[in-house]
Amino acid sequence: MYASPEAVAEAAERSGCVALALTYNAPVVFAEYAIDCARAAHERGLPSVAVTAGSIVGRAREAFLGAMDAVSVDLKAIAAESYRRLCLGDVGPVLDTLRRLREASSAWLEVANPLIPGQNDAPEDVERLVAWIAGHLGPDVPLHFAAFRPAWRTLGPCGPC
Repeated sequence: MYASPEAVAEAAERSGCVALALTYNAPVVFAEYAIDCARAAHERGLPSVAVTAGSIVGRAREAFLGAMDAVSVDLKAIAAESYRRLCLGDVGPVLDTLRRLREASSAWLEVANPLIPGQNDAPEDVERLVAWIAGHLGPDVPLHFAAFRPAWRTLGPCGPC
């Protein structure tokens, strides 16, 4: 069933929501729709919030971040090799998105890190993450450590990661 961006914003307003949150799958997967929903929410006075893995670059990143009032980036790992193993991708664009949010956006920024046993939870991994955030984003950016929830191929210490 399709819901127009206007219908989404109207439903949020009618339900008494204080903001429109774009989440579940990273909203960059449906960036154009997410941006349109954020604009429709803004027309109704509702701020827009994105929860994302942050893997977006170039003009798409600028358009997406420009439409959001708050962004929570789910950073699975700070080490390139760990991120590659966990996400099958490059952590560089995610770190660039975080820097861009901090330097060129007025959006509220938070970082979430799911602690995955045996994958990114070693003390040195946590220390490196905290040091990077403090050094590149500032000590006032909230960092949330989340409990690991096994899903799909990331089954945890007893299964493949």
